[in-house]
Amino acid sequence: MNLADLQWLEADRLIWLAGAGVLAVAALWVGRRQAVRLRRLATPDRLRVMMPASAAGRGRWLRAAALLLALAAVLGAAADPRLGEAEREVPQTDAVEVVFALDVSRSMLADDVAPRRLDRARQLIRDAVAELRERGDAAVGLVAFAGEVRRVSPLTSNFDGFLRVLDSTGTASVSRGGSDLAEALQVASRSFLSRGVGGTGMRALVVLSDGEDPARTGDGAGEGGGAVAAAEAALGDRGVRVFAVGLGDPAEGSTVPLGRGAELRYRGEPVVTKLEDAVLRAVAEAGGGVYIPAETRRVDMRDVVRRVVLPRLRDAAGGGEAGAGRAETVKTQVPRFGWLAWPAVVLLTLALVPWGGRGADGSGAAAERRSPRLHRLVVLCGVLLPGVVGATAEGVTAEGAVDAAAVYNRGVVALRAGELEEANAALSAAALRAGGEVERRARLNLGNAAYARALP
Repeated sequence: MNLADLQWLEADRLIWLAGAGVLAVAALWVGRRQAVRLRRLATPDRLRVMMPASAAGRGRWLRAAALLLALAAVLGAAADPRLGEAEREVPQTDAVEVVFALDVSRSMLADDVAPRRLDRARQLIRDAVAELRERGDAAVGLVAFAGEVRRVSPLTSNFDGFLRVLDSTGTASVSRGGSDLAEALQVASRSFLSRGVGGTGMRALVVLSDGEDPARTGDGAGEGGGAVAAAEAALGDRGVRVFAVGLGDPAEGSTVPLGRGAELRYRGEPVVTKLEDAVLRAVAEAGGGVYIPAETRRVDMRDVVRRVVLPRLRDAAGGGEAGAGRAETVKTQVPRFGWLAWPAVVLLTLALVPWGGRGADGSGAAAERRSPRLHRLVVLCGVLLPGVVGATAEGVTAEGAVDAAAVYNRGVVALRAGELEEANAALSAAALRAGGEVERRARLNLGNAAYARALP
């Protein structure tokens, strides 16, 4: 487990940490002004007699620091940190799964496609996601590649979160230049549900690239052959069909602007990059998909998804629900917000616990004055602990989720067989026991069962 792979699915919420910093500065300023005024009022010995609470300055500062750190931890947890991968069983239905492989090499900064190839590629992905979102039963993922490959978004139905990740994906998303298309196809194909040899399904891998590869020689050797082999493996081993979108001018090409009038140069000469579509065509053909020559034109990606991608996937799936009644394995990123939520609870406990028991006069008045703080602590723990415990106990409930998926599968099988009463009972049970995607699909099929019963 490498902390460098830590991802924040709601990274835009991290801006709230700036508010915590402002509070920290304000608390420091107010505290210092109060200390100055108290020193003008009386000597330290006299203050300890007159105002015992003000003498405990160190305790006040420690409580304030604990509260601010707890606030920062809560805000970090709200950004939904993810690290590592876990496998879980989910039912296999006719849901469309699309993983986009986005070329983020520097040649994608060329402006022969307005405003730039990379910007146009991101817009095409947004258009495709908009079409899939209207379909309802779809999941999308994103892989960025150049000289190395990074899975920046696993398969998800959280389209808003996916689009935020897409907007932040660029040439800085990877640390090595180049264009390793073969490795990108391998990583992207592993993002889908596990499937045996020869399987079919509603799964598409869409590559958006200019096709340039510094490792490929002029005779088409090198990485080109590896990319074709990877596309064949994706289709044969996992039932994933590969589509390719070519971006750039294939004739004249373009230089690569780097900003402020600078251009990408090699040995003192400006680098001219062109669309190299030969490998992209070969990859799409080997992967059982279609090559879309976007080049410098505007392409209606919603129409491409509707008229090209989805019909090809339906034909591959036999027009039905491939693998209905089975559960298969999917890799998901592991939520890690518990790493921040638990420290927040501890820090709040330290900040609110009533330290000390007696006042300066030896009575218990000070402890009595602090007792409301203890009451607030009890209430706070009652609010926070159930959520934190529930979040960190995800592994304990995984078995129940698998059982709910199995019940859902039995309901789908019964619905296909026309046993509507049995299907209604199983799908109702799955909807009550499951959550997330399984619950949504169970309720969708409950509607299908009700419609079937209503038919004459």
